[in-house]
Amino acid sequence: MSNNSDYICKIRKHIPKEAYRELCIKLDAESEEKCNKIKELKLKNIYATVILSLFLGIFGADRFYAGDIRLGIGKLALGIIGYLFGGFGTVGFALQLLSYVWWIEDIFFSYRLSRKRNAEKIYSILSEK
Repeated sequence: MSNNSDYICKIRKHIPKEAYRELCIKLDAESEEKCNKIKELKLKNIYATVILSLFLGIFGADRFYAGDIRLGIGKLALGIIGYLFGGFGTVGFALQLLSYVWWIEDIFFSYRLSRKRNAEKIYSILSEK
């Protein structure tokens, strides 16, 4: 096993399972320069993403951390508007309900989202010419 494959083994939990084997093969074939760039990457911590989603996800903190700024703003706006209009009948209730559904959904999918973003970062460096 090469030094590059050792690195992929270290970050295995931070990338999708499907990408693991492919990245091992690609890294072994790449130049040392690209491999060093990949090793210098700041990968998102999957556990931090889940914790942010759990405690601050209603405000979009998990999306901001993952790099989805537009969705983070949308989630934040929906949460604020839902709270502001919460006492005003069905529209406020529907907005709050939608905000909660999005929050709960993101709690379960933030783990995968973080791993996917990490793999995308690595693939982007590998695809550079």
